[in-house]
Amino acid sequence: MNRLKELVDDCKRIDEKMESIWDSLPPETDPEVLKNLKAKITAYKGIIITNVLATKSDENCTLSVDHPNHIGQTIHDTENYLGVSKEAIKAMESIPGAGDDVGEVDWFESNDGQWNFGWMGPPKRLINPKTAESSNTWKGPQKHKCVIIENEVPEEAKKTIDKGQIKEMFHTLWTKAVGTPDYDKEEWKELSLMLYKEGIEV
Repeated sequence: MNRLKELVDDCKRIDEKMESIWDSLPPETDPEVLKNLKAKITAYKGIIITNVLATKSDENCTLSVDHPNHIGQTIHDTENYLGVSKEAIKAMESIPGAGDDVGEVDWFESNDGQWNFGWMGPPKRLINPKTAESSNTWKGPQKHKCVIIENEVPEEAKKTIDKGQIKEMFHTLWTKAVGTPDYDKEEWKELSLMLYKEGIEV
């Protein structure tokens, strides 16, 4: 029994050492490696951002652009063809497991031993990990089975996420304000109009 406990403790120490090594790894900078990527996954304010770089499907990716019956995007052999930032890995850890047979997002191992990452929807998509539904094969982010990249978030994605969070905050504060002594409906209408002029429809 003592020997078994020692082995378990040794495994825990190895896991902790591996995590420490991974945490200290710098993002990939080799141009040849980055050039081969089929997609990049980054994150901003906890939201996962997908961005397909390939323009058509090949042996390393299956895309909806030329597979009309494919309802999403799948990157094969993620160890070589999927770039993921550490921020995106952290965001993915919030995705709950044990979803449906076909979920919104999955990172799974195929019969040939390769790891594949797929998501439903267009090549460029924002995924909220707190509400995303994973497939029942989801085992969490496979951070050792991808290329670690810089968290370079597209500006358009930042703007969309910021607008969404401002809209959410507006409704949260408005709900709390309604019915209080200082609630002024006209002031909230004015604020709503100001946000509308900035491109945020609440």
